[in-house]
Amino acid sequence: MAATFQAWRVYPNASIQDEKSIGILDNLILEEVKTPVPGPGQVLVRIHATALNFRDLLITAFSPKYPIPALPGLSPCSDGAGSIEAIGSSNNNKWRVGDEVIFRVTNSWDEGDVSNFKGNGLGSGNIQGTLSQYLVVDESWLVKKPAHLTWEQAASIAGAGGTAIQALFHNGISNDLNLSGKTILTQGTGGSSIFSAQFALAAGAHVIGTTSSDWKAWAEEVLRLTGGRGVDLVIDVGGSATFEQSLKAARFGGTVAAVGFMTEPQPSDPGLIHTIIFGAKTIRGQMAASLEMYHELVELTEKHRIEPVVGQVFEWTEAKEAFKALMQQSVPGKIVINV
Repeated sequence: MAATFQAWRVYPNASIQDEKSIGILDNLILEEVKTPVPGPGQVLVRIHATALNFRDLLITAFSPKYPIPALPGLSPCSDGAGSIEAIGSSNNNKWRVGDEVIFRVTNSWDEGDVSNFKGNGLGSGNIQGTLSQYLVVDESWLVKKPAHLTWEQAASIAGAGGTAIQALFHNGISNDLNLSGKTILTQGTGGSSIFSAQFALAAGAHVIGTTSSDWKAWAEEVLRLTGGRGVDLVIDVGGSATFEQSLKAARFGGTVAAVGFMTEPQPSDPGLIHTIIFGAKTIRGQMAASLEMYHELVELTEKHRIEPVVGQVFEWTEAKEAFKALMQQSVPGKIVINV
């Protein structure tokens, strides 16, 4: 094993904190780092591929929109797939050298509801992330890689896939990976939206999808398609510009899972509260996923041989171009970096 390896690190520029500004790419610096040795209960993972999420733009920009400030010198990104290179002591035979794994975003939430989530996550704050050739993590940060997936596919599944699992199966819609008779609405062609559609279809749901060009006024069409009833669950990734339509598209007693805020802030409709109250509608913010949910993610992926949609793959030295593609939202599916 080499004494050093490469990792992309971020350093702040206080004059640019807009995640949509090309200037934030200058915050990404490729560095040579000393190869660490795993301690008790830790493993060293050789990362083969890393995937990007919208949060990575916020973290790279040191944006105040992200609740956990990044420390200078942080390697961003939480999604990745790799093989175990070395194991520390007291491993309890949980992992072996050569095991193929994916990273979970957090190791602080094993079971129960989101109140058990402590807020820490790979590639944020002071916790080094997966935009790195090697990474030492506690053994609890890992779950097994679905066997049929390539490295690029496996790298893309944890963040967006975990969010989709929580939204679909832990919002009172279904708790047993069965969505027969349910209607789900997804927005756009980003990772969470595509995974939500794939998992919902695998679980027996009827899925209606919109594209970004439809975001201004599609609730009326959704109501028409559902005979005026509306859908059981909306996966909302747009935020301000789509939320009103999402609430109108949800059935009486339906749920809107707030997953992202891809659009610019919009003035709120003063009548929105009436839609919520008199429609008995539930709004749930989705953040991270528990270990239990990651096991469900792997189970559903393997059982139905689901293959993540990888939109574009970049080489290691092209990381800035990968971030630029994410920023421009020009690629359907996940953006992946080979490591």
